[in-house]
Amino acid sequence: LADASTFILLLFALALTAFCVFRAQANDNHQAAIVCLNLGLALTISLAVWQFGRRVPEVHLGYFIPIALAAMLWGSVPALVTALGVWAANVVIVANQPGAAPTFYRVEEIVGLLTLGASYVSLAIVVGRFAENLADAVSRSKQNALAAEQAEQQARAYAGELAITLQSEQAHRQEL
Repeated sequence: LADASTFILLLFALALTAFCVFRAQANDNHQAAIVCLNLGLALTISLAVWQFGRRVPEVHLGYFIPIALAAMLWGSVPALVTALGVWAANVVIVANQPGAAPTFYRVEEIVGLLTLGASYVSLAIVVGRFAENLADAVSRSKQNALAAEQAEQQARAYAGELAITLQSEQAHRQEL
């Protein structure tokens, strides 16, 4: 029952995160989308560490944070490099535990490390792509705002020129 409830909590956290992010993007509130993404990732990662960290104790899931930060700040490729570096560091830590031989004897350790490596790469790609798309949306929004401002300035300049032309025409008519 505890496993099912945790799984439901994980799904709920992911669904709530997705809903908040897409709702914020639909309203063109990109800062709120970033905040929702950060909070949702923190909640989901915390729940995953709490539930699944007990099953494979040799794997440290706290390395998700630098990967998520690299993905959000710099994009997919730096996050992928970070993920591979973190995974390699994890392999070295697990292989060189004090009081243990520097080889892998248990299948659980190998499966745990491979699963963790896949989750690192997945996190880097998914969050990195989302952050890149969000950055592109912010850039497009700024460009649209700049274009609208320039169009407004041009319209005001044209309205000024039109007013001057109308005044000169009225003055010319009054002279006649």
